[in-house]
Amino acid sequence: MDVSRIGAVSPTQVDWRKLTSKEIIDFEQQGVEVPSQYLQWAQEFQRTLAAGDNDDTTYEMATSEPVSATTTSKPVTSTSESADTQTSENTSGTNQEELSASAKRKQMEKDGQSLYSIGVEFRSISNDKTVESENVEASSSAASEQSSNSIESLDSYMSEMMAQIDALKSDIKSEANKKDNTNIAKINKLNQQVKNLGTSGQTIAASYSLELDNLMSLVEGQSSIPDSGIDYGTETISIGEELRRYPLIYGAFGRRVSRTGENTVSVSEQAQSVVAQSLDTLNSNHDSIMAHQSNIEAQTGISAASVAPENSESNSKDQNGDNKSEADKPVQTAQNDGTEASAIASASIDEILKAKIRKGEDINSQSA
Repeated sequence: MDVSRIGAVSPTQVDWRKLTSKEIIDFEQQGVEVPSQYLQWAQEFQRTLAAGDNDDTTYEMATSEPVSATTTSKPVTSTSESADTQTSENTSGTNQEELSASAKRKQMEKDGQSLYSIGVEFRSISNDKTVESENVEASSSAASEQSSNSIESLDSYMSEMMAQIDALKSDIKSEANKKDNTNIAKINKLNQQVKNLGTSGQTIAASYSLELDNLMSLVEGQSSIPDSGIDYGTETISIGEELRRYPLIYGAFGRRVSRTGENTVSVSEQAQSVVAQSLDTLNSNHDSIMAHQSNIEAQTGISAASVAPENSESNSKDQNGDNKSEADKPVQTAQNDGTEASAIASASIDEILKAKIRKGEDINSQSA
């Protein structure tokens, strides 16, 4: 239909069902009052078209339901309206879980949504799932890297501390071989220094363990997001293939829907793999901390269980209820909600170490 010279046209003179989306929008731009039902469809349909596409689909063609879809006739529902409806449904219960992709589709079909409307909705959801999975991949990678950096620092600290313990135990053996009763006080002092190092080492190890626990919780808490992305992406591919069975009506749009689903599945599978790798790294690094704790106990007699948790508020006060000095207060690793990958563990390991040795420049100089 030639709409290049619309002129003064009454809306009642136009058979809107026979017009393509572009023609309807041309009428609207020329000042003709287009019924909202047709204008809404035209604007939505234009948004789904890739640049350069030539589409001859009319309103009547787009809203005529294919045999494979529901036969209930309803006006095309916009993506935003459908999303708002779903949000309302999903938030009706405070702990209501997200619908699976198949359940979501069945719900839309039950509500009388056309195959085209379902394709629009699932394409939008899949795009959201892609972004979510990308964020999970980034935060999981950052958690893994933070964990490995922390363990590298801990290994270095423990190596130096064990060398100090070995030196003290060598001094103790040397003093014991002198068979001089006057050196008992010195031996006791050396033994106490060994125990002090053991306590410091277990406290440091507990700080690292808490940090890794937080990182583990973060990664595990996001592990279901890529799974959901794969679920919705797969269903979106299926919907796109169904749309492509009607090439004259939905061919181009069906291909775009399928491509969106394929991208969502690909990105989500990659995120799923990164999550698994990150959890493996975190578990391995946690084993390293436990090995250090066991070694400290074997060398000093101080067990990990004898050190109060780093996040205990009681640690900030001594047995008399007095506030400890700033140097004696335990340093807590920050809890993180995962909204920023760079803030996964805001308390760096260097800060922990500095706080633990703030009592003196030489940890060997601690007295009984």
